[in-house]
Amino acid sequence: MLQAGKEFEYLTGGYINSGFHEVIYTDAVKEAKDKAVAEGRIPWRVSSTLFSHIRYGATLEPLGRFRTEESLKNYPPIDAK
Repeated sequence: MLQAGKEFEYLTGGYINSGFHEVIYTDAVKEAKDKAVAEGRIPWRVSSTLFSHIRYGATLEPLGRFRTEESLKNYPPIDAK
């Protein structure tokens, strides 16, 4: 699965909306981590999120079938940074 970012939203003119990614470090997570370390185990987590970035300086704008008057109004060309 690919989590869509703001750049992907831009390239699709809003057809695909950017997702929200958040890592939460709660007291329960800290306690589990501390317990694992105290027991000599390596604390770990699994993340399958894939992040990507368009080449720096490339122009981001709706492409192909996503390039309409409306999408260009909502997603005018900008440089990737």
